[in-house]
Amino acid sequence: MKQDKTMNAEQYAEVVQPQNEINTGAVTTADPAKPQTPFKTFATEQEWQSEIDRIIGSRLKNDRIMREKAEKFDRLTDAREEAAASVNSPEFDFDEELKNPRFASLITENGISAEDAYYLCHKNSILSRARSAVAADISARRSRIAESGTLSVPAASAFINPSRLTDSQIDDIFDRVRSGEKITF
Repeated sequence: MKQDKTMNAEQYAEVVQPQNEINTGAVTTADPAKPQTPFKTFATEQEWQSEIDRIIGSRLKNDRIMREKAEKFDRLTDAREEAAASVNSPEFDFDEELKNPRFASLITENGISAEDAYYLCHKNSILSRARSAVAADISARRSRIAESGTLSVPAASAFINPSRLTDSQIDDIFDRVRSGEKITF
């Protein structure tokens, strides 16, 4: 028997909307009540109360979880705005940092600022860059000529022998003494 794969309009209407009492508006009497088995029976009031407490507790737990998720989202939003203003690092990208689970948990669960979380997550690389900068500075200072102000050796002292002064030097010293300067040899 070969089945025809095409349907006419009457067959289609019966498939989509079968003609019965539901869509024709006919009222039928309900079957006599069959005894139903209860979902759960409670022997005592305490059992009933503990079941209600469990149900309410579950709902409260779900509400608490949703509140915590909303708070974490708010903290991340605040951290994004704060990080844009405070983190002074050219390689800082908030969206990239959020891929690091430690960074995200420091902000959302521990309440640490985005700047502090960034520095905590990248402390090793920051310290290594600082060490190399200090080493380069030390190396540059070693190759520089020592200046007299940077040495711990006192400046050379020169003793002037007054018997070897020229007439013009003596005249200069007299002028300085007349102006109030104290001269020692």
